[in-house]
Amino acid sequence: LRRPSRSDLVQFRFVDLFVIIFYHTDFKKSIHFHLIFGILGIVRAAACQILVCYFTAHEHYQLAYMSGDIKDPKKTLPKAMIIGMIIVITINVLISVACVGTVGFANLAGSETPVVDAGTAIFGKAGTVIVTIGACISIFGALNGGIMSYPRVSYSMSQKGLMFKPFGKLHEKYNTPYIPTLFICLIALIFVWTGSFGTLLGINVFAGRILECVVCSSLLVLRKKKPDMARPLKMPGYPVTTILAIVITFIICMTCSSTQMIKSLCLMATSIPAYFIFRAIEKKD
Repeated sequence: LRRPSRSDLVQFRFVDLFVIIFYHTDFKKSIHFHLIFGILGIVRAAACQILVCYFTAHEHYQLAYMSGDIKDPKKTLPKAMIIGMIIVITINVLISVACVGTVGFANLAGSETPVVDAGTAIFGKAGTVIVTIGACISIFGALNGGIMSYPRVSYSMSQKGLMFKPFGKLHEKYNTPYIPTLFICLIALIFVWTGSFGTLLGINVFAGRILECVVCSSLLVLRKKKPDMARPLKMPGYPVTTILAIVITFIICMTCSSTQMIKSLCLMATSIPAYFIFRAIEKKD
């Protein structure tokens, strides 16, 4: 299996989707043929794209990080997450269908730039520009969500005495956690300058998903230790769905290469000295 490339991530962007689908006049004939004879190709492609698929689909929970900035989060958050997931799944499927219908399984299987190939087949050289612009717009949207959500985790931890105090300060004018925002952006820039896309993607999937396994496991522990805790949002199918989430997520983590796993573990290990430094500073204060 080949390592997912930057172009693999691009294929899950939707800005170009509707142009590609509705412009191509031979789309229906092509897609009918390939859907009949290419089921095995879909399975093989899915194995190659599993990391990228997970990367594009797992960030829905970032909304929960911003619950303190949302009006009536108990009512709004569940609806937003469910509707958002449905939209993303639909768009991903349609983009995949568009690529198969325009390029074909045979060419798609050996392509490093499937969406670019589809755009080029329809629009010529202009297709590359269209796909690139659409990808940039979508990527900037994803970055905007990440920059808004992740600093609020550090801010909340600081408010509860679990993070450095400066991370709990709000900007006087904009009322936002500006210190953790700047810190996270700085760390992100360092990673971008020092690592390849494939490496960063592997680290993101492995480290992030391992932490998700820990979070899911904490639900099992809290249900046992604190059965009377207020739970406005119920977990459907508990505990079966929770255990399944842990098992499936862990299996996905194992699709990373051993090098990516080691790098991820080393990165996670940096939190150990950071914790002791934090505790030492807290004792002095």
